Amino acid sequence: MKSLSVIVPAYNMENYLAKCCESMVVASELMERLEVLVVNDGSTDKTSEIGHSFERRYPGTFRVIDKENGHYGSCVNRGLAEAKGEFVKLLDADDTFDTAGFARLLRFLVEGSANGALDKIDLVLTDYCIVDKRGKTLRVVSFGGDADAAFGVDESIEGRCCSAMCVFRTRMLRDIGYRQTEGILYTDLEWGTFPMLGVRKIKYLPVVVYRYFQGREGQSISAAVAGSRSGDLERVLSRMVDELGGYRGDKGKESFFASRLNSVATNLYHNYLICAPLGEVDAGFARADAIVSRLSGLHASTENVRLSNRLRFRYVGAWRRRRHLPRLVVLFARAYSCLASGIMRWIVRMIPVAAITADLL
Repeated sequence: MKSLSVIVPAYNMENYLAKCCESMVVASELMERLEVLVVNDGSTDKTSEIGHSFERRYPGTFRVIDKENGHYGSCVNRGLAEAKGEFVKLLDADDTFDTAGFARLLRFLVEGSANGALDKIDLVLTDYCIVDKRGKTLRVVSFGGDADAAFGVDESIEGRCCSAMCVFRTRMLRDIGYRQTEGILYTDLEWGTFPMLGVRKIKYLPVVVYRYFQGREGQSISAAVAGSRSGDLERVLSRMVDELGGYRGDKGKESFFASRLNSVATNLYHNYLICAPLGEVDAGFARADAIVSRLSGLHASTENVRLSNRLRFRYVGAWRRRRHLPRLVVLFARAYSCLASGIMRWIVRMIPVAAITADLL
């Protein structure tokens, strides 16, 4: 039986896929418990060829699924439908795993399943790091939880839990009918949110597994993409509001979903203010307001969205409250954001200890 399935969505990733796949080559006894599904999303380059070369080298582990182009979410959905592992994790084709850390995770899953330690665990969280185009580690992001105890879902994990950390029980995802939105960006936010509906207990393994590459042109986190694809983030937030805005049940999950809705809404406003063309800022804010206004009940507190909970969002809150202010406010906000982000990136590179303050800006 496979202990872990890794789904690798890949579209025109010939320059990155080989390194991505190599990072998952571990000891043979662990490879027997691993399944890697490279989902080729209609690539027009050598992505499929590279994937099939690993399938030939490691036929019991790697498998290529060639499909028509349907974007990221369709790759995740196809991979989930065919995954045979007890647990499942996503890995973008332009990212890699820390091979030693990945081996520890895989062994943890194998041994935990054998001795029953993971019987009631639906989510395993690990740490990750951010690397530049030279492979240099810019920052290590630690979940920082209790490695000895199993715990549940609540608001306290919202700001420390992202898609790069998540290893979900496959059966749980199928039981809740999880499907990712297709044809848009930012669906990694869905991966770190909707599965929490079915999560009973969480276990934290304090080891860096995911190596997240920053610096590739066209990444969804870039200002150019964020400004032009904010509509995708609107769709993600709208789905969250519709499906989670009225959630009632486990109190910890209620607080988690409220906090996550707040966070995604904040990011949407930020995208419009900082990244969108100036002429689209007001219209974007109006659409975001319309989505957030649908929240009710427990989540009524998020109708105002805690936009000042971090320093970098204070100017967003000021703009929402004072639309009559001159357009110079927007220009100032953009200049401030660019300057603050640049300074922080330089500090993190020069003084690794300063990475712990990176979230303040």
